[in-house]
Amino acid sequence: GEPIVAGLGRFGPYVQHGKTYANLGRDDDILSIGANRAIDLIVQKESGGSRFGRSSDPGRALGEHPAGGAVTVKSGRFGPYVNWGKINATIAKGTDPASLTLEQAVDLLAAKASGAPSGGGRLLGEHPQGGAITVREGRYGPYVNLGKVNATLPKGTSIEDVTLDEAIRLIEEKGGPVKAKKSPAKKAGAAKAKAPAKKAAAKKEIPESDEVPFEDSKPVKKAAAGKAPAKKPAKKAASGK
Repeated sequence: GEPIVAGLGRFGPYVQHGKTYANLGRDDDILSIGANRAIDLIVQKESGGSRFGRSSDPGRALGEHPAGGAVTVKSGRFGPYVNWGKINATIAKGTDPASLTLEQAVDLLAAKASGAPSGGGRLLGEHPQGGAITVREGRYGPYVNLGKVNATLPKGTSIEDVTLDEAIRLIEEKGGPVKAKKSPAKKAGAAKAKAPAKKAAAKKEIPESDEVPFEDSKPVKKAAAGKAPAKKPAKKAASGK
């Protein structure tokens, strides 16, 4: 018959036999999956099953999705999950399906629709800009996830102890959406002191001068006041001898 091959697709790792594709389970490793396990997944898919169980399972109704349509909790072959139309999202480990709320289910469905990797994880809460944040165990250590953004937890941080605020900070540092911050109200600044008006330059009066402003010209001398011009003495007539 045809060989069974394993591959990595848009929705995660899978095995293929002919025209039948089956997603790998949460605990399956694409690099080490055996033939028996691959055959089991193919048989389950061809017999009408799926990684989320049979569609005939009515599940527990949680309510109406904000966009319309019923949201339900169902039990699948790999654990409980929530369903909305054609979207299925695994419920995080440690979360009781019986106590899952509609809001939590909507967050999980939104994360799955945005391209978040499968594997459940623990739901931490919702990002201020929208979208569910989960903490997960990965191949290279624990990490937090928001949509298509994954941020590795710092060394020494336990997956059970990480908080929503820490997860938001890590996601922002990784390049995810930034939490909106309220800008502080601007204080009315003191009016800037006006620069003192420049004083008009004092006009200098040019004193009248007798000098003619030409290099070769000489000033005209004025006659001294109060002195009469000296008279020449009259010549005496010569007397006859």
